[in-house]
Amino acid sequence: EGFEIKGKVYGIYCENNAKPTIIENYIECNSTSRNACGIHNISYACPIIRHNLIFGHGYFSSCGIVNSEYSNPVIDKNIIYGSLSFTSIGISYGIYNFRSSPTISNNAIMSGNGSTSYGIFIMGSSSPKITNNTINSFSIFSSANSKFSYGISNFSNCSPIIINNTINCGYGSEKAYGIYNAAYSSPTIKNCIIYSLNTASSSRYGINRKH
Repeated sequence: EGFEIKGKVYGIYCENNAKPTIIENYIECNSTSRNACGIHNISYACPIIRHNLIFGHGYFSSCGIVNSEYSNPVIDKNIIYGSLSFTSIGISYGIYNFRSSPTISNNAIMSGNGSTSYGIFIMGSSSPKITNNTINSFSIFSSANSKFSYGISNFSNCSPIIINNTINCGYGSEKAYGIYNAAYSSPTIKNCIIYSLNTASSSRYGINRKH
């Protein structure tokens, strides 16, 4: 509690059923040559993450928080940035979920800028509960735009619950999505405000559905 934590690959790394409480910290991971992640949860890690300022800032890809391999943390009342600026040549994620079902509530989430940017990315049969967040697929630190931007991206065989969120689909120059749903996904979406201020993109979608 109350720490300033800076790393090159991970700010904080939780694994193997770890259940720490991570509260009121400044967490930054900054790499000019590698991937970077503010907090990485893997292998059934279930921390409580609350009231933190979290930055991921990598060269190839950047993540604010990664949840993978059955990690189900509580992520509540944080400010989360996938990346700080447009020096990433890869992908930026606010929160990345793979085979994990966290509870994500009351956060301000920004993807940051990469060639592709995601506010929240969901795949691998994940079923997160996403409520009362402000989700933006862009960065306030840079005027540069991604080619493809997604507020929430929901891949096949995933079934997130998405309720009472405000979602900006971002400034993707080619495509911008508020909520992207791949084939065989089954989200529950209620009471969300989904919008775009992007007038430059050739294709903008509030919610799409592939069958």
